[in-house]
Amino acid sequence: MRQGKFYAEKPLLLAALYNSPYTDVLYDFRTANFAETSRPAAPTNTQKMRRRQKIMTPRLLKQKAPAKSTETSQLDKVAWLKAAAVAIAEDGFNGIKILPLSKRLGVTRGSFYWHFDDHAAFVRAFIDFWRDQQLRTVASYQHNSTDPVKAYARLLEVVLTDSGPELKRLKVEFALRGYARRDSFAAGAVATVDRARIDLFLPIVQGIAKTNEQAESFAMLLLIQLSGAQHAIAGPNCDANALASLKIAMLQALASLCAAQTVTNLAKTGTRKK
Repeated sequence: MRQGKFYAEKPLLLAALYNSPYTDVLYDFRTANFAETSRPAAPTNTQKMRRRQKIMTPRLLKQKAPAKSTETSQLDKVAWLKAAAVAIAEDGFNGIKILPLSKRLGVTRGSFYWHFDDHAAFVRAFIDFWRDQQLRTVASYQHNSTDPVKAYARLLEVVLTDSGPELKRLKVEFALRGYARRDSFAAGAVATVDRARIDLFLPIVQGIAKTNEQAESFAMLLLIQLSGAQHAIAGPNCDANALASLKIAMLQALASLCAAQTVTNLAKTGTRKK
């Protein structure tokens, strides 16, 4: 009685136990009897292979190709620094924030910490990046005239333009110079770039200067003049005509300086003869 009750209440257990292909008996639920049966033949290697293919194929089809890693192999340190330049041109140094830059570049913050220790290191790396760019630009320029006005005119055609990239560069430089007022590291980078630019102006004014100190003063004057002109063209009211007029005025100022120096030199020569 207890055995029949067990069979009636546990059909699933019996089915799993006695209908297994690895047992020698088969339970018939219609007659409630056990019947001898032969063990099924073991599957061949070919059958095993086909079963594995049927199981694995759908899984392989569902798998997606691994995404390419852009955070370490493709996105390098320079990409972060260029993105910082864009952010600074838009919002100043307040625009250098890790999370917004990560979203702009389409990566996680892990990419940032792969290249930089922290935010302060990132800012310093950008300042170094900016300084090196400006020094390379200055080093690549070659004077092609010994006439001060002609040499200055050619230089202005190169460095004083209202093109999009130049305006962006000026916005970054203005922001960095403002930041240099409260950061000594940035101040040192600005001083290094200014020194290189003064050295670039020296060959232009050495022909009209009598001493090295005077040549240094004239070169500083040209740098200040150029910086003011750059602020003017970065403003909203400077068009192509205004830029052309500005260049003419700057050249006339240098020509007047050359003429004044010539008159002074002649006057000194005449005094000595007397």
